[in-house]
Amino acid sequence: MSIINTMLQDLDKRNGRPGGEALAGDVIRSIKPTSPWHLRRNTFLTLIGLVAVSAAGAWWMHRGATSPIVVPAPPVPVIANNPPPAATQVAPATPVPAMAAAAVPAPVAPRAPKLVALVPPPAAAPAGFQGAPDKVETPAAPANLAAVSTTATSAKTYSPKQVSANLVGEAVLLDQQGRQEEAKAPLQRALAANPLDVQARLMLIRLQMDTGRVEEARALLAEGQRLHPEQPDFTLALARLRVETGDSSGAIQLLEAGLGGAPDEPQYHALLAALLLRVQRYDEAVQHYLVALRSDPANVSWLVGVGVALEGVGKQADAAEAYRRAEGASNLTPEMAVFVSERLARFRISERTPALTR
Repeated sequence: MSIINTMLQDLDKRNGRPGGEALAGDVIRSIKPTSPWHLRRNTFLTLIGLVAVSAAGAWWMHRGATSPIVVPAPPVPVIANNPPPAATQVAPATPVPAMAAAAVPAPVAPRAPKLVALVPPPAAAPAGFQGAPDKVETPAAPANLAAVSTTATSAKTYSPKQVSANLVGEAVLLDQQGRQEEAKAPLQRALAANPLDVQARLMLIRLQMDTGRVEEARALLAEGQRLHPEQPDFTLALARLRVETGDSSGAIQLLEAGLGGAPDEPQYHALLAALLLRVQRYDEAVQHYLVALRSDPANVSWLVGVGVALEGVGKQADAAEAYRRAEGASNLTPEMAVFVSERLARFRISERTPALTR
């Protein structure tokens, strides 16, 4: 363009002729690079380019709008009221054009609802689907899970001592009903759970003795004495068992060996005193009877026993005092009353005899 402009300017200088002469009616002028026409031409070309780009963009957007885009509906809140309403139904989402705003759900009447959970809507139904929309419900907890939680809550843990106490109570009830053989079973289970249960062991020993199971009772006593050397009850029961089998000397040896664990046990000392009285060890019998009487001064059997032992050591006055105290007891049995009366009568006779001789 710059070469053409140069040539036109040269012609203009020559008045349109090669020699520079001008012709009438024949005016040829050059266009300067800075003329207004040059600026308008560039602006026109720029506008044509913009129109072409806008047309291409409109065509592309029109083509993309032909394929619909499905926009899923927002999560639908499930409202819990009292009483609970029917399950909420959500209509399937409908396709909407691109860049369109999602539809706003219809407002719910104000009922002071309580928001429980957000339930996602069901998938959009295919085109042409005429069926009823699915019901949206909050899934219920599995039945087995509820059962497990109930069992775990209701389950309790018992210590061996509690288990043993419950079984002993069951055995006592059966024994009161006269079902002694059946009462042994819970006691055996109690000892299996807690071998140190003294109450269960002693009760089982008594039941074994009452039903004639002497050897079983002896084994239980020996084990109890080994497990509880500080407990005089097992030594006492084992000594009585030996007495019942005719082994009085063995019972005395057993009781004397266990005196350290029963310094003030009245029943223990009373049995030892009675056995010593049988073998005429009167002085020792008196000592053990006095220990027993300290806890129960009105015990008739012990009063009579100490009276006999005092007679054996020659203490007649003390023996008579023991008999008189036994005679005044309210729980004196008829057989014991006869024995006490005879002993007191002998003392009266012996007291009158020296007076007559004088």
